[in-house]
Amino acid sequence: MFEPANKIIAEKLQWAAPASIMYSIVKALKHASDDGAFGDVTTRSKLLLNVDVTPPLPVNTEHALQLNDDTQILRQWLAEASETD
Repeated sequence: MFEPANKIIAEKLQWAAPASIMYSIVKALKHASDDGAFGDVTTRSKLLLNVDVTPPLPVNTEHALQLNDDTQILRQWLAEASETD
């Protein structure tokens, strides 16, 4: 009797925890980057920070844009790997 409802709830919750975890990771990486954990401006411009999911989803692009300044490496990633709707 409850199996269909439990299945629906489980499917809805399947992405809730991972999305919350990813949000926390993005937030932590942004904070660490802002504090200089990944080097000075020159060094940081050579690094691409991202939190990706597989299979690729548009949220990967959102994370990359949140975590990185407009650098050559970000533009290259956007051209080669970005997922859009």
